[in-house]
Amino acid sequence: MDLTERAALHLARLIKLGYDVLASDDFAEIETLVQQTGKPFRSPMFDTRRNDFTEGRAFWLFLKKGETIVGGLAAQQIALGQESFEHYIRRTTSTQYNI
Repeated sequence: MDLTERAALHLARLIKLGYDVLASDDFAEIETLVQQTGKPFRSPMFDTRRNDFTEGRAFWLFLKKGETIVGGLAAQQIALGQESFEHYIRRTTSTQYNI
């Protein structure tokens, strides 16, 4: 509940400043919305063209000013099991970022 209340306060402030937030887990729509931000690249771990996301496991939030998408962010839930977060990041970034 605390997280929901905080999110509501931030959303109210954004609306007061003339912005709106669009949440989406429609993976076909997301690519179009990301392109509208003008960002020249996507993080490999959130690139819908490289990853097969499933509903309920990932979502994107887009900041809108009127009908214009001005920014965005993404989050995904990953069941790590017994693997530490540090090990997961090292293992996945080595292939995602070619390092």
